[in-house]
Amino acid sequence: MLQINQSLDFTLTVDLLEETEFDQLLEMIRTAASPINAYHYATKASELAHFNNNEDQIAIIELLLVDILIKNGAYQEALYKNIQVIGFFQKTKKLIQEAKGWRHLAIIHRFLGDHDKQLEYNKRSLSIIQKLNDPLEEIQLLNNIGDTYLNMGLFEKAENIFKTNLKNPESDELMIILSTKNLGKAYFKKKEFQKAKLVFKKVAILAEENNLPEYSLASDHFLGRIFLIEENYQLACKYLERAAIQFDDLDILNKECKENLESLVQPLILLGKKEKSSLYFKKYIQINKRISEKRQNQSIKNIQFKLEINEIAKSRIVLEEQNKNLQEANEKIKSQRETLLEQSKALKSANQELTQFAYMVSHDIKQPVRTINNFSKLLAREVKDHLTNDAIEFIDIIDSSTKRITVFVEDILKYATATESKIELEKVNCNEVLKQIKLNLEFQLKESEGQLLFETLPNLDAHRSLMLQIFQNIISNGLKFRREDIAPIVRVSGEEREDKYYFEIADNGIGIREENQASVFKIFKQLNNKSEFEGSGIGLNTVLKILKKYNGSIDLESTFGKGTTFKITIPKIKVISEN
Repeated sequence: MLQINQSLDFTLTVDLLEETEFDQLLEMIRTAASPINAYHYATKASELAHFNNNEDQIAIIELLLVDILIKNGAYQEALYKNIQVIGFFQKTKKLIQEAKGWRHLAIIHRFLGDHDKQLEYNKRSLSIIQKLNDPLEEIQLLNNIGDTYLNMGLFEKAENIFKTNLKNPESDELMIILSTKNLGKAYFKKKEFQKAKLVFKKVAILAEENNLPEYSLASDHFLGRIFLIEENYQLACKYLERAAIQFDDLDILNKECKENLESLVQPLILLGKKEKSSLYFKKYIQINKRISEKRQNQSIKNIQFKLEINEIAKSRIVLEEQNKNLQEANEKIKSQRETLLEQSKALKSANQELTQFAYMVSHDIKQPVRTINNFSKLLAREVKDHLTNDAIEFIDIIDSSTKRITVFVEDILKYATATESKIELEKVNCNEVLKQIKLNLEFQLKESEGQLLFETLPNLDAHRSLMLQIFQNIISNGLKFRREDIAPIVRVSGEEREDKYYFEIADNGIGIREENQASVFKIFKQLNNKSEFEGSGIGLNTVLKILKKYNGSIDLESTFGKGTTFKITIPKIKVISEN
Protein backbone atom coordinates (compact mmCIF):
# COMPACT_ATOMS: atom_id res chain seq x y z
CA MET A 1 0.00 0.00 0.00
CA LEU A 2 2.94 2.33 0.72
CA GLN A 3 4.55 1.45 -2.63
CA ILE A 4 3.21 3.27 -5.69
CA ASN A 5 1.34 0.83 -7.89
CA GLN A 6 1.64 1.53 -11.61
CA SER A 7 -1.86 0.16 -11.88
CA LEU A 8 -3.26 -1.85 -14.75
CA ASP A 9 -6.07 0.66 -15.13
CA PHE A 10 -7.37 -0.54 -18.49
CA THR A 11 -11.17 -0.72 -18.44
CA LEU A 12 -13.33 -2.49 -20.94
CA THR A 13 -15.92 -0.33 -22.71
CA VAL A 14 -17.75 -0.88 -25.97
CA ASP A 15 -19.93 2.17 -26.42
CA LEU A 16 -23.12 2.33 -28.47
CA LEU A 17 -22.84 -1.22 -29.78
CA GLU A 18 -25.58 -3.80 -29.73
CA GLU A 19 -24.96 -7.04 -27.83
CA THR A 20 -22.64 -9.13 -30.01
CA GLU A 21 -20.72 -12.34 -29.62
CA PHE A 22 -17.65 -10.23 -28.86
CA ASP A 23 -19.49 -8.37 -26.06
CA GLN A 24 -20.66 -11.69 -24.63
CA LEU A 25 -17.06 -12.92 -24.51
CA LEU A 26 -16.00 -9.72 -22.72
CA GLU A 27 -18.68 -10.34 -20.10
CA MET A 28 -17.49 -13.95 -19.71
CA ILE A 29 -13.94 -12.64 -19.14
CA ARG A 30 -15.18 -10.23 -16.44
CA THR A 31 -17.06 -12.98 -14.60
CA ALA A 32 -14.61 -15.87 -15.20
CA ALA A 33 -14.21 -18.23 -12.25
CA SER A 34 -10.44 -18.54 -12.71
CA PRO A 35 -7.55 -16.78 -14.53
CA ILE A 36 -7.17 -19.64 -17.01
CA ASN A 37 -10.87 -19.39 -17.92
CA ALA A 38 -10.48 -15.63 -18.43
CA TYR A 39 -7.44 -16.28 -20.65
CA HIS A 40 -9.33 -18.91 -22.62
CA TYR A 41 -12.26 -16.53 -23.31
CA ALA A 42 -9.83 -13.70 -24.14
CA THR A 43 -8.04 -15.81 -26.79
CA LYS A 44 -11.43 -16.63 -28.32
CA ALA A 45 -12.38 -12.94 -28.34
CA SER A 46 -9.00 -12.09 -29.92
CA GLU A 47 -9.53 -14.63 -32.70
CA LEU A 48 -13.03 -13.24 -33.32
CA ALA A 49 -11.82 -9.62 -33.39
CA HIS A 50 -9.07 -10.46 -35.91
CA PHE A 51 -11.53 -12.51 -37.99
CA ASN A 52 -13.91 -9.51 -38.06
CA ASN A 53 -10.93 -7.23 -38.82
CA ASN A 54 -12.44 -4.84 -36.24
CA GLU A 55 -9.65 -2.52 -35.07
CA ASP A 56 -11.59 -1.25 -32.03
CA GLN A 57 -12.26 -4.79 -30.82
CA ILE A 58 -8.64 -5.78 -31.44
CA ALA A 59 -7.45 -2.76 -29.41
CA ILE A 60 -9.65 -3.75 -26.45
CA ILE A 61 -8.92 -7.45 -26.34
CA GLU A 62 -5.18 -7.41 -27.08
CA LEU A 63 -4.49 -5.03 -24.17
CA LEU A 64 -6.72 -7.16 -21.96
CA LEU A 65 -4.80 -10.33 -22.89
CA VAL A 66 -1.55 -8.64 -21.83
CA ASP A 67 -3.25 -7.53 -18.59
CA ILE A 68 -4.29 -11.13 -17.77
CA LEU A 69 -0.78 -12.45 -18.43
CA ILE A 70 0.84 -9.78 -16.22
CA LYS A 71 -1.55 -10.30 -13.32
CA ASN A 72 -0.80 -14.03 -13.31
CA GLY A 73 2.99 -13.80 -13.41
CA ALA A 74 3.48 -14.81 -17.08
CA TYR A 75 5.84 -11.88 -17.69
CA GLN A 76 7.85 -13.28 -20.63
CA GLU A 77 4.63 -14.25 -22.42
CA ALA A 78 3.19 -10.79 -21.66
CA LEU A 79 6.37 -9.14 -22.98
CA TYR A 80 6.20 -10.98 -26.31
CA LYS A 81 2.46 -10.31 -26.68
CA ASN A 82 2.77 -6.61 -25.73
CA ILE A 83 5.46 -5.95 -28.34
CA GLN A 84 3.09 -7.36 -31.00
CA VAL A 85 0.26 -5.19 -29.63
CA ILE A 86 2.33 -1.98 -29.79
CA GLY A 87 3.27 -2.79 -33.40
CA PHE A 88 -0.42 -3.11 -34.27
CA PHE A 89 -1.28 0.23 -32.59
CA GLN A 90 1.58 1.99 -34.40
CA LYS A 91 0.41 0.57 -37.72
CA THR A 92 -3.23 1.60 -37.13
CA LYS A 93 -2.18 4.96 -35.57
CA LYS A 94 -4.16 4.40 -32.35
CA LEU A 95 -2.17 6.76 -30.14
CA ILE A 96 -4.13 6.32 -26.87
CA GLN A 97 -3.82 2.54 -27.10
CA GLU A 98 -0.14 2.79 -28.08
CA ALA A 99 0.49 4.90 -24.95
CA LYS A 100 -1.23 2.21 -22.84
CA GLY A 101 0.90 -0.42 -24.57
CA TRP A 102 4.13 1.36 -23.60
CA ARG A 103 2.79 1.75 -20.05
CA HIS A 104 2.06 -2.00 -19.89
CA LEU A 105 5.61 -2.66 -21.11
CA ALA A 106 6.97 -0.47 -18.29
CA ILE A 107 4.90 -2.46 -15.77
CA ILE A 108 6.25 -5.77 -17.13
CA HIS A 109 9.86 -4.56 -16.74
CA ARG A 110 9.09 -3.33 -13.20
CA PHE A 111 8.10 -6.91 -12.29
CA LEU A 112 11.22 -8.19 -14.09
CA GLY A 113 13.37 -5.77 -12.02
CA ASP A 114 14.71 -3.78 -15.02
CA HIS A 115 14.22 -0.16 -13.88
CA ASP A 116 16.14 1.32 -16.84
CA LYS A 117 13.66 -0.14 -19.33
CA GLN A 118 10.76 0.66 -17.00
CA LEU A 119 11.85 4.32 -17.11
CA GLU A 120 12.37 4.31 -20.89
CA TYR A 121 8.91 2.92 -21.66
CA ASN A 122 7.11 5.19 -19.18
CA LYS A 123 8.80 8.14 -20.92
CA ARG A 124 7.61 6.88 -24.33
CA SER A 125 4.07 6.67 -22.99
CA LEU A 126 4.41 10.16 -21.50
CA SER A 127 5.55 11.71 -24.81
CA ILE A 128 2.39 10.41 -26.54
CA ILE A 129 0.10 11.55 -23.70
CA GLN A 130 1.63 15.04 -23.82
CA LYS A 131 0.86 15.24 -27.56
CA LEU A 132 -2.74 14.18 -26.81
CA ASN A 133 -2.98 16.85 -24.06
CA ASP A 134 -4.35 14.57 -21.33
CA PRO A 135 -3.18 16.33 -18.11
CA LEU A 136 -4.50 13.80 -15.56
CA GLU A 137 -2.89 10.88 -17.38
CA GLU A 138 0.31 12.93 -17.68
CA ILE A 139 0.38 13.56 -13.91
CA GLN A 140 -0.12 9.83 -13.20
CA LEU A 141 2.72 8.89 -15.58
CA LEU A 142 4.99 11.47 -13.99
CA ASN A 143 4.26 9.88 -10.59
CA ASN A 144 5.21 6.51 -12.06
CA ILE A 145 8.46 7.96 -13.45
CA GLY A 146 9.22 9.57 -10.09
CA ASP A 147 8.65 6.25 -8.35
CA THR A 148 11.05 4.60 -10.81
CA TYR A 149 13.68 7.24 -10.00
CA LEU A 150 13.25 6.40 -6.29
CA ASN A 151 13.88 2.70 -7.03
CA MET A 152 16.97 3.67 -9.07
CA GLY A 153 18.35 5.83 -6.23
CA LEU A 154 17.94 9.07 -8.27
CA PHE A 155 16.29 10.93 -5.38
CA GLU A 156 16.84 14.49 -6.67
CA LYS A 157 15.09 13.70 -9.96
CA ALA A 158 12.24 12.04 -8.10
CA GLU A 159 11.87 15.06 -5.80
CA ASN A 160 11.70 17.47 -8.78
CA ILE A 161 8.98 15.43 -10.48
CA PHE A 162 6.76 15.29 -7.39
CA LYS A 163 7.20 19.04 -6.78
CA THR A 164 6.24 19.70 -10.43
CA ASN A 165 3.06 17.64 -10.00
CA LEU A 166 2.12 19.58 -6.85
CA LYS A 167 2.45 22.87 -8.76
CA ASN A 168 0.32 21.61 -11.65
CA PRO A 169 -3.13 23.30 -11.51
CA GLU A 170 -4.67 20.25 -13.21
CA SER A 171 -3.85 17.97 -10.24
CA ASP A 172 -7.00 16.78 -8.48
CA GLU A 173 -7.21 16.03 -4.73
CA LEU A 174 -6.12 12.40 -5.12
CA MET A 175 -3.11 13.34 -7.28
CA ILE A 176 -2.13 16.05 -4.79
CA ILE A 177 -2.10 13.65 -1.84
CA LEU A 178 -0.31 10.97 -3.90
CA SER A 179 2.39 13.43 -5.02
CA THR A 180 2.72 14.78 -1.47
CA LYS A 181 3.22 11.27 -0.06
CA ASN A 182 5.80 10.46 -2.77
CA LEU A 183 7.66 13.71 -2.08
CA GLY A 184 7.86 12.65 1.57
CA LYS A 185 9.33 9.33 0.47
CA ALA A 186 11.94 11.17 -1.63
CA TYR A 187 12.99 13.27 1.39
CA PHE A 188 13.07 10.11 3.53
CA LYS A 189 15.33 8.35 1.01
CA LYS A 190 17.60 11.43 0.92
CA LYS A 191 17.70 11.34 4.76
CA GLU A 192 16.30 14.89 4.94
CA PHE A 193 14.17 13.87 7.89
CA GLN A 194 12.96 17.31 9.01
CA LYS A 195 11.52 18.00 5.55
CA ALA A 196 10.09 14.49 5.43
CA LYS A 197 8.34 14.98 8.80
CA LEU A 198 6.66 18.20 7.63
CA VAL A 199 5.47 16.57 4.41
CA PHE A 200 4.10 13.43 6.11
CA LYS A 201 2.24 15.54 8.68
CA LYS A 202 0.62 17.33 5.74
CA VAL A 203 -0.24 13.92 4.24
CA ALA A 204 -2.00 13.01 7.50
CA ILE A 205 -4.12 16.21 7.34
CA LEU A 206 -5.05 15.65 3.68
CA ALA A 207 -5.86 11.98 4.36
CA GLU A 208 -8.21 12.90 7.20
CA GLU A 209 -9.93 15.62 5.12
CA ASN A 210 -10.49 13.23 2.20
CA ASN A 211 -11.21 10.09 4.28
CA LEU A 212 -8.29 8.13 2.82
CA PRO A 213 -7.07 5.84 5.63
CA GLU A 214 -4.36 4.21 3.49
CA TYR A 215 -2.55 7.58 3.32
CA SER A 216 -2.94 8.09 7.08
CA LEU A 217 -1.28 4.71 7.41
CA ALA A 218 1.61 5.79 5.15
CA SER A 219 2.07 8.96 7.19
CA ASP A 220 2.19 7.11 10.54
CA HIS A 221 4.53 4.44 9.17
CA PHE A 222 7.13 6.88 7.85
CA LEU A 223 6.87 9.27 10.81
CA GLY A 224 7.42 6.32 13.15
CA ARG A 225 10.52 5.24 11.23
CA ILE A 226 11.91 8.79 11.23
CA PHE A 227 11.45 9.16 15.01
CA LEU A 228 13.12 5.76 15.48
CA ILE A 229 16.14 6.95 13.48
CA GLU A 230 16.21 10.12 15.62
CA GLU A 231 16.07 7.90 18.74
CA ASN A 232 12.82 9.50 19.91
CA TYR A 233 11.47 6.14 21.02
CA GLN A 234 8.26 7.41 22.63
CA LEU A 235 7.04 9.06 19.42
CA ALA A 236 8.38 6.18 17.31
CA CYS A 237 6.22 3.75 19.33
CA LYS A 238 3.19 6.03 19.08
CA TYR A 239 3.24 6.28 15.27
CA LEU A 240 4.43 2.76 14.49
CA GLU A 241 1.83 1.20 16.80
CA ARG A 242 -0.90 3.33 15.25
CA ALA A 243 0.25 2.18 11.81
CA ALA A 244 0.21 -1.46 12.96
CA ILE A 245 -3.42 -1.09 14.04
CA GLN A 246 -4.31 0.46 10.68
CA PHE A 247 -2.60 -2.39 8.81
CA ASP A 248 -4.95 -4.75 10.68
CA ASP A 249 -8.03 -2.59 10.12
CA LEU A 250 -7.38 -2.32 6.38
CA ASP A 251 -6.40 -6.03 6.17
CA ILE A 252 -3.11 -5.19 4.44
CA LEU A 253 -0.53 -7.96 4.26
CA ASN A 254 2.68 -6.88 2.55
CA LYS A 255 6.35 -6.09 3.02
CA GLU A 256 5.62 -2.68 4.62
CA CYS A 257 3.34 -4.33 7.21
CA LYS A 258 6.20 -6.67 8.23
CA GLU A 259 8.72 -3.79 8.17
CA ASN A 260 6.44 -1.69 10.42
CA LEU A 261 6.19 -4.44 13.06
CA GLU A 262 9.93 -5.09 12.90
CA SER A 263 10.59 -1.36 13.46
CA LEU A 264 8.08 -1.24 16.34
CA VAL A 265 9.69 -4.04 18.37
CA GLN A 266 13.02 -2.20 18.72
CA PRO A 267 11.81 0.97 20.58
CA LEU A 268 9.46 -1.10 22.75
CA ILE A 269 12.45 -3.16 23.94
CA LEU A 270 14.54 -0.04 24.52
CA LEU A 271 11.69 1.49 26.57
CA GLY A 272 11.49 -1.67 28.68
CA LYS A 273 7.98 -2.61 27.50
CA LYS A 274 8.69 -6.32 27.46
CA GLU A 275 5.09 -7.53 27.28
CA LYS A 276 4.22 -5.33 24.31
CA SER A 277 7.49 -6.06 22.53
CA SER A 278 6.88 -9.82 22.93
CA LEU A 279 3.31 -9.41 21.63
CA TYR A 280 4.41 -7.52 18.51
CA PHE A 281 7.36 -9.83 17.91
CA LYS A 282 4.99 -12.81 17.85
CA LYS A 283 2.76 -10.87 15.50
CA TYR A 284 5.79 -10.12 13.31
CA ILE A 285 6.59 -13.85 13.12
CA GLN A 286 2.96 -14.64 12.20
CA ILE A 287 2.85 -11.93 9.51
CA ASN A 288 6.17 -13.12 8.09
CA LYS A 289 4.80 -16.67 7.92
CA ARG A 290 1.57 -15.52 6.23
CA ILE A 291 3.47 -13.45 3.68
CA SER A 292 5.72 -16.43 2.87
CA GLU A 293 2.70 -18.71 2.47
CA LYS A 294 0.99 -16.11 0.29
CA ARG A 295 4.08 -15.88 -1.95
CA GLN A 296 4.40 -19.67 -2.15
CA ASN A 297 0.72 -20.08 -3.03
CA GLN A 298 0.94 -17.34 -5.66
CA SER A 299 4.10 -18.90 -7.10
CA ILE A 300 2.37 -22.28 -7.44
CA LYS A 301 -0.70 -20.62 -9.02
CA ASN A 302 1.55 -18.80 -11.50
CA ILE A 303 3.33 -22.05 -12.38
CA GLN A 304 0.00 -23.79 -12.95
CA PHE A 305 -1.25 -20.86 -15.06
CA LYS A 306 1.86 -20.99 -17.27
CA LEU A 307 1.54 -24.75 -17.73
CA GLU A 308 -2.13 -24.40 -18.65
CA ILE A 309 -1.63 -21.56 -21.17
CA ASN A 310 1.14 -23.68 -22.70
CA GLU A 311 -1.40 -26.48 -23.11
CA ILE A 312 -3.87 -24.02 -24.67
CA ALA A 313 -1.15 -22.79 -27.03
CA LYS A 314 -0.39 -26.37 -28.09
CA SER A 315 -4.10 -27.05 -28.63
CA ARG A 316 -4.42 -23.92 -30.74
CA ILE A 317 -1.44 -25.02 -32.85
CA VAL A 318 -3.12 -28.38 -33.43
CA LEU A 319 -6.48 -26.80 -34.28
CA GLU A 320 -4.90 -24.27 -36.63
CA GLU A 321 -3.01 -27.00 -38.44
CA GLN A 322 -6.13 -29.18 -38.69
CA ASN A 323 -8.17 -26.28 -40.15
CA LYS A 324 -5.41 -25.53 -42.61
CA ASN A 325 -5.28 -29.19 -43.67
CA LEU A 326 -9.04 -29.29 -44.22
CA GLN A 327 -9.04 -26.10 -46.31
CA GLU A 328 -6.19 -27.27 -48.51
CA ALA A 329 -7.17 -30.95 -48.78
CA ASN A 330 -8.92 -30.68 -52.18
CA GLU A 331 -6.22 -28.54 -53.82
CA LYS A 332 -2.94 -29.58 -52.20
CA ILE A 333 -3.01 -33.29 -51.29
CA LYS A 334 0.74 -33.58 -51.79
CA SER A 335 1.36 -30.93 -49.12
CA GLN A 336 -0.36 -32.94 -46.34
CA ARG A 337 2.80 -34.83 -45.35
CA GLU A 338 4.80 -31.61 -45.00
CA THR A 339 2.01 -30.01 -42.96
CA LEU A 340 1.91 -32.96 -40.56
CA LEU A 341 5.70 -32.80 -40.14
CA GLU A 342 5.46 -29.11 -39.26
CA GLN A 343 2.73 -29.89 -36.75
CA SER A 344 4.93 -32.55 -35.16
CA LYS A 345 7.82 -30.07 -34.87
CA ALA A 346 5.54 -27.51 -33.24
CA LEU A 347 4.32 -30.04 -30.67
CA LYS A 348 7.85 -31.28 -30.00
CA SER A 349 9.02 -27.69 -29.50
CA ALA A 350 6.14 -27.03 -27.10
CA ASN A 351 7.06 -30.16 -25.10
CA GLN A 352 10.70 -29.06 -24.99
CA GLU A 353 9.63 -25.66 -23.66
CA LEU A 354 7.61 -27.39 -20.92
CA THR A 355 10.63 -29.53 -19.98
CA GLN A 356 12.95 -26.48 -19.91
CA PHE A 357 10.40 -24.67 -17.76
CA ALA A 358 10.25 -27.60 -15.34
CA TYR A 359 14.07 -27.62 -15.00
CA MET A 360 14.01 -23.85 -14.40
CA VAL A 361 11.36 -24.26 -11.69
CA SER A 362 13.35 -27.08 -10.09
CA HIS A 363 16.53 -25.00 -9.96
CA ASP A 364 15.04 -21.59 -9.08
CA ILE A 365 12.68 -22.81 -6.35
CA LYS A 366 14.49 -25.76 -4.75
CA GLN A 367 17.69 -23.78 -4.01
CA PRO A 368 16.03 -20.99 -1.93
CA VAL A 369 13.82 -23.63 -0.27
CA ARG A 370 16.95 -25.55 0.79
CA THR A 371 18.45 -22.29 2.07
CA ILE A 372 15.33 -21.56 4.15
CA ASN A 373 15.35 -25.09 5.56
CA ASN A 374 19.07 -25.08 6.38
CA PHE A 375 19.05 -21.65 8.03
CA SER A 376 15.97 -22.51 10.10
CA LYS A 377 17.86 -25.55 11.43
CA LEU A 378 20.97 -23.45 12.09
CA LEU A 379 18.83 -20.88 13.91
CA ALA A 380 17.22 -23.62 16.03
CA ARG A 381 20.65 -24.99 16.93
CA GLU A 382 22.04 -21.53 17.83
CA VAL A 383 19.20 -20.62 20.19
CA LYS A 384 17.98 -24.08 21.22
CA ASP A 385 18.20 -23.29 24.93
CA HIS A 386 16.00 -20.21 24.53
CA LEU A 387 13.29 -21.55 22.21
CA THR A 388 9.69 -21.19 23.34
CA ASN A 389 6.99 -23.68 22.38
CA ASP A 390 5.74 -21.15 19.80
CA ALA A 391 9.21 -20.84 18.27
CA ILE A 392 9.57 -24.63 18.02
CA GLU A 393 6.17 -24.76 16.30
CA PHE A 394 7.21 -22.03 13.83
CA ILE A 395 10.40 -23.92 12.91
CA ASP A 396 8.41 -27.15 12.44
CA ILE A 397 6.02 -25.27 10.13
CA ILE A 398 8.96 -23.97 8.07
CA ASP A 399 10.35 -27.53 7.80
CA SER A 400 7.04 -29.09 6.71
CA SER A 401 6.30 -26.27 4.25
CA THR A 402 9.69 -26.55 2.52
CA LYS A 403 9.27 -30.32 2.25
CA ARG A 404 5.87 -29.86 0.56
CA ILE A 405 7.32 -27.38 -1.94
CA THR A 406 10.21 -29.75 -2.73
CA VAL A 407 7.81 -32.65 -3.36
CA PHE A 408 5.66 -30.46 -5.63
CA VAL A 409 8.66 -29.26 -7.67
CA GLU A 410 10.05 -32.80 -8.03
CA ASP A 411 6.65 -34.03 -9.20
CA ILE A 412 6.52 -31.32 -11.87
CA LEU A 413 10.01 -32.31 -13.04
CA LYS A 414 9.04 -36.00 -13.18
CA TYR A 415 5.91 -35.14 -15.14
CA ALA A 416 7.74 -32.99 -17.68
CA THR A 417 10.65 -35.41 -18.22
CA ALA A 418 8.75 -38.71 -18.01
CA THR A 419 8.90 -39.30 -21.79
CA GLU A 420 11.11 -36.58 -23.18
CA SER A 421 13.46 -38.79 -25.21
CA LYS A 422 13.57 -42.02 -27.18
CA ILE A 423 13.42 -45.14 -24.98
CA GLU A 424 16.13 -47.82 -25.19
CA LEU A 425 14.29 -51.11 -24.64
CA GLU A 426 15.48 -53.70 -22.15
CA LYS A 427 14.06 -56.87 -20.67
CA VAL A 428 12.29 -55.76 -17.48
CA ASN A 429 11.66 -58.20 -14.63
CA CYS A 430 8.44 -56.84 -13.10
CA ASN A 431 8.91 -58.93 -9.93
CA GLU A 432 12.24 -57.19 -9.28
CA VAL A 433 10.57 -53.82 -9.97
CA LEU A 434 7.90 -54.59 -7.32
CA LYS A 435 10.59 -55.59 -4.80
CA GLN A 436 12.33 -52.26 -5.38
CA ILE A 437 9.02 -50.40 -4.93
CA LYS A 438 8.47 -52.26 -1.65
CA LEU A 439 11.80 -50.87 -0.44
CA ASN A 440 11.01 -47.37 -1.76
CA LEU A 441 7.67 -47.32 0.10
CA GLU A 442 8.94 -48.99 3.27
CA PHE A 443 8.18 -45.97 5.47
CA GLN A 444 4.71 -45.52 3.97
CA LEU A 445 3.95 -49.23 4.50
CA LYS A 446 5.11 -49.18 8.12
CA GLU A 447 3.29 -45.93 8.92
CA SER A 448 -0.01 -47.23 7.55
CA GLU A 449 0.55 -50.88 8.65
CA GLY A 450 -0.14 -51.67 5.01
CA GLN A 451 0.74 -54.59 2.74
CA LEU A 452 1.95 -54.80 -0.85
CA LEU A 453 1.14 -58.23 -2.31
CA PHE A 454 2.02 -59.46 -5.79
CA GLU A 455 1.93 -62.66 -7.74
CA THR A 456 4.55 -63.85 -10.22
CA LEU A 457 4.49 -61.15 -12.90
CA PRO A 458 5.58 -61.42 -16.56
CA ASN A 459 8.78 -59.98 -17.99
CA LEU A 460 8.43 -57.52 -20.87
CA ASP A 461 10.45 -55.37 -23.27
CA ALA A 462 10.24 -51.86 -21.81
CA HIS A 463 12.25 -49.42 -19.71
CA ARG A 464 12.77 -50.29 -16.06
CA SER A 465 12.62 -46.74 -14.59
CA LEU A 466 9.40 -45.92 -16.44
CA MET A 467 7.73 -49.19 -15.40
CA LEU A 468 8.76 -48.43 -11.82
CA GLN A 469 7.09 -44.99 -12.10
CA ILE A 470 3.86 -46.56 -13.43
CA PHE A 471 3.55 -49.12 -10.63
CA GLN A 472 4.86 -46.93 -7.79
CA ASN A 473 2.54 -43.97 -8.51
CA ILE A 474 -0.55 -46.21 -8.40
CA ILE A 475 0.60 -48.30 -5.42
CA SER A 476 1.53 -45.19 -3.43
CA ASN A 477 -1.95 -43.77 -4.06
CA GLY A 478 -3.49 -47.05 -2.89
CA LEU A 479 -1.59 -46.75 0.42
CA LYS A 480 -2.26 -43.02 0.80
CA PHE A 481 -6.02 -42.94 0.11
CA ARG A 482 -6.94 -45.49 2.78
CA ARG A 483 -9.91 -45.84 5.07
CA GLU A 484 -9.38 -44.75 8.66
CA ASP A 485 -10.33 -48.03 10.28
CA ILE A 486 -8.73 -50.52 7.84
CA ALA A 487 -5.04 -51.14 7.12
CA PRO A 488 -4.38 -50.68 3.37
CA ILE A 489 -3.70 -53.69 1.15
CA VAL A 490 -2.54 -53.30 -2.46
CA ARG A 491 -2.51 -56.40 -4.71
CA VAL A 492 -0.69 -56.49 -8.06
CA SER A 493 -1.34 -59.23 -10.61
CA GLY A 494 -0.42 -59.63 -14.27
CA GLU A 495 -0.24 -61.99 -17.21
CA GLU A 496 1.17 -62.26 -20.71
CA ARG A 497 -1.45 -62.57 -23.43
CA GLU A 498 -1.19 -63.19 -27.16
CA ASP A 499 -0.41 -59.62 -28.24
CA LYS A 500 -0.17 -57.70 -24.97
CA TYR A 501 0.63 -57.64 -21.26
CA TYR A 502 -2.19 -57.11 -18.77
CA PHE A 503 -1.85 -55.91 -15.16
CA GLU A 504 -4.29 -55.18 -12.34
CA ILE A 505 -3.49 -53.06 -9.25
CA ALA A 506 -6.28 -53.32 -6.64
CA ASP A 507 -6.60 -51.58 -3.26
CA ASN A 508 -9.12 -51.60 -0.41
CA GLY A 509 -9.07 -47.81 0.07
CA ILE A 510 -11.64 -45.04 0.01
CA GLY A 511 -12.56 -45.55 -3.63
CA ILE A 512 -13.59 -42.91 -6.18
CA ARG A 513 -17.08 -41.54 -6.70
CA GLU A 514 -18.50 -42.39 -10.12
CA GLU A 515 -18.83 -38.73 -11.15
CA ASN A 516 -15.11 -38.15 -10.41
CA GLN A 517 -13.65 -41.20 -12.15
CA ALA A 518 -13.22 -39.44 -15.51
CA SER A 519 -11.11 -36.69 -13.85
CA VAL A 520 -8.50 -38.72 -11.95
CA PHE A 521 -5.92 -38.63 -14.76
CA LYS A 522 -6.03 -34.83 -15.24
CA ILE A 523 -2.90 -32.91 -14.21
CA PHE A 524 -3.10 -31.13 -10.83
CA LYS A 525 -6.54 -32.71 -10.25
CA GLN A 526 -7.04 -33.65 -6.59
CA LEU A 527 -10.43 -35.05 -5.64
CA ASN A 528 -9.84 -35.13 -1.88
CA ASN A 529 -9.28 -32.67 0.94
CA LYS A 530 -5.62 -31.50 0.76
CA SER A 531 -5.44 -31.28 4.54
CA GLU A 532 -6.19 -35.03 4.75
CA PHE A 533 -4.26 -36.29 1.72
CA GLU A 534 -1.11 -34.45 0.65
CA GLY A 535 0.09 -34.51 -2.95
CA SER A 536 0.45 -32.47 -6.14
CA GLY A 537 -2.16 -34.20 -8.35
CA ILE A 538 0.48 -35.13 -10.96
CA GLY A 539 1.10 -38.87 -10.31
CA LEU A 540 -1.72 -40.50 -12.31
CA ASN A 541 -1.28 -38.04 -15.18
CA THR A 542 2.39 -39.09 -15.32
CA VAL A 543 1.27 -42.76 -15.51
CA LEU A 544 -1.05 -41.91 -18.42
CA LYS A 545 1.70 -39.98 -20.17
CA ILE A 546 4.17 -42.92 -19.94
CA LEU A 547 1.56 -45.45 -21.12
CA LYS A 548 0.82 -43.31 -24.19
CA LYS A 549 4.51 -43.65 -25.04
CA TYR A 550 4.04 -47.44 -25.09
CA ASN A 551 0.69 -47.13 -26.97
CA GLY A 552 -0.76 -48.63 -23.81
CA SER A 553 -3.95 -47.84 -21.91
CA ILE A 554 -5.27 -47.60 -18.35
CA ASP A 555 -8.78 -47.95 -16.99
CA LEU A 556 -10.30 -48.29 -13.55
CA GLU A 557 -13.17 -49.82 -11.65
CA SER A 558 -14.04 -48.31 -8.28
CA THR A 559 -16.70 -48.53 -5.59
CA PHE A 560 -16.78 -45.53 -3.29
CA GLY A 561 -15.90 -46.62 0.24
CA LYS A 562 -14.60 -50.05 -0.82
CA GLY A 563 -11.60 -49.63 -3.10
CA THR A 564 -10.27 -49.19 -6.63
CA THR A 565 -8.77 -51.49 -9.29
CA PHE A 566 -6.56 -50.01 -12.04
CA LYS A 567 -6.30 -52.10 -15.24
CA ILE A 568 -3.23 -51.58 -17.42
CA THR A 569 -2.68 -52.90 -20.94
CA ILE A 570 0.69 -52.66 -22.73
CA PRO A 571 0.99 -53.98 -26.32
CA LYS A 572 3.95 -56.20 -27.18
CA ILE A 573 6.32 -53.85 -28.99
CA LYS A 574 9.79 -53.89 -30.47
CA VAL A 575 10.20 -50.19 -31.38
CA ILE A 576 8.80 -47.26 -29.41
CA SER A 577 8.05 -43.98 -31.19
CA GLU A 578 10.05 -40.90 -30.19
CA ASN A 579 6.93 -38.71 -30.11
